Amino acid sequence: MRPSLGAAPDRSPPHWSPHCEPRFFLVIAGITAFLDLMA
Repeated sequence: MRPSLGAAPDRSPPHWSPHCEPRFFLVIAGITAFLDLMA
């Protein structure tokens, strides 16, 4: 269990960071724009 959990997070961050950051930012920007339009 320990080796598996240690290997998963190690290989996930490098591929997740670059792909997750821009998407998350776009989602936040979209929500902000939507709230702006609603207000």
